[in-house]
Amino acid sequence: MIPRYSLPEMAELFTDEARYRLWLEIELLAVEAWVALGVVPAEDAMACRERAPVVDAAFVEEVAKREAVTDHDVAAFVDVVQEAIGPPGSWIHHGLTSSDVVDTALSVTLARAAWTVGEALDQLVAVLKRRAFEHAGR
Repeated sequence: MIPRYSLPEMAELFTDEARYRLWLEIELLAVEAWVALGVVPAEDAMACRERAPVVDAAFVEEVAKREAVTDHDVAAFVDVVQEAIGPPGSWIHHGLTSSDVVDTALSVTLARAAWTVGEALDQLVAVLKRRAFEHAGR
């Protein structure tokens, strides 16, 4: 996105940090779903959530370094997350494809972006309505 043309709240949706936060949440929700299906022990899922790394600039840098080795964005992400969590982290990405994570996260991002545009449009309509009443009958 070109910063000068982007609303800050829209630009934030498309940062590496936001993307990786969504990927992490999807991975953790998948592990928790495996618990409900009796595949993953509940204590492992709890440990994954409790030990999940903070997604910040340092995390993004770590994934980028790993991606230089793996040549695959999701594989690099999974490696970094699993390493941060430790042994229970082996459940991260269990039964998932890269597309499961990437496409789901992109869908959430696009829905949030649409919501952001909708809110901006609501504000625009309110201003236009106010201005129309100000100039009515002139």
